[in-house]
Amino acid sequence: MRLEVKGPRGFENRPSFTVEKRSGWDTVAFTEKEEDGFHVIETAMYTVHVPQGAKAVDGCYITGKQGSTLWRFETDTTSNVYLPSASEELTAWSFTDTPRVIPSPDGYGVAQNFYENNGWDLKNDAQDV
Repeated sequence: MRLEVKGPRGFENRPSFTVEKRSGWDTVAFTEKEEDGFHVIETAMYTVHVPQGAKAVDGCYITGKQGSTLWRFETDTTSNVYLPSASEELTAWSFTDTPRVIPSPDGYGVAQNFYENNGWDLKNDAQDV
């Protein structure tokens, strides 16, 4: 599940420094409704609750089919975030793509110093979890 706030230049689907693949993900059937001050998105496996009129990811949470909370946004992660082992059984795990940095389409090299930020785009940062 991806929760993204619309950045100053719109939603971001280019590969970023943190998230390389932005397309080709499996899609799932879902329904939407407004309930108790939340925009609720329900799938066969989980339900996403986004506060109505939200301008940030704050207050978003995901519940399982039995109603137990699987994930709740508390704060953006830092560079010292815990990375789970492949052998661990987790109900949910998240990471944030912020600050969002879009690599130069030309790659990186010393010769590119005539570009602002060596061609890397830093202008569409927004919460992306």
